Amino acid sequence: MKFGEIKYSAFLKIVSFLFAVSFFLFSVYNFRKIFGVKYDIIIDGVPNDLIVTDDSDRVISVEYDCPFLVWGTSFTNRKHGTIKIDFSYRFFPMYTVDISDLDIPNFPLCRIKSAQPKVLTFGFERFISKRVKVLPDIVNNLSAGYIYAVEVNPPEVLLSGPESKVKDKEVVYTDFVVVQGDRVSPMVLEVPLFKFDKNIVISPDKVKVSVKIIKKE
Repeated sequence: MKFGEIKYSAFLKIVSFLFAVSFFLFSVYNFRKIFGVKYDIIIDGVPNDLIVTDDSDRVISVEYDCPFLVWGTSFTNRKHGTIKIDFSYRFFPMYTVDISDLDIPNFPLCRIKSAQPKVLTFGFERFISKRVKVLPDIVNNLSAGYIYAVEVNPPEVLLSGPESKVKDKEVVYTDFVVVQGDRVSPMVLEVPLFKFDKNIVISPDKVKVSVKIIKKE
């Protein structure tokens, strides 16, 4: 093979290589996909005497515009994430933040297409504790001629939660206790307390209800 032919062959290989690289880069940048990731907002360092209110924003939905190959390799299993915001007492009782001020994750060769909501609002409330009376929720199925007497132990429990939901609460109730039959000896039942709000902690969350059925004279 002549020297000129060798040079021409090498030239063709270089051209083919450059064409392949160019096509690859063209594909990477032009074959793109829009995909979404939801980020849970975590307020880090909230003091024990405060609680984040239910109506606070909890999630940011972010859409990314990425090359298809990047999407396929980086995000197939990434549909969820977290973003942390460090608590400051200037947040109390309400704080708003523009999401452009947050450190939203981005990825190589991608751009953030949109993020919602544009503004996050957080509310904070005092977390308090209070002792309240326990009342049994009795379903009376006794026959005529019988009455019942009931005792609850402990007679009071501790409620802990948002001030707005705890401060005016004076009593909590047990789950239903069905009283029936003609048994005259006392029966003692362990009964859960009715969970009236997911943000309220009741301690203890069960009580013993002693029921005595009495025949009228």
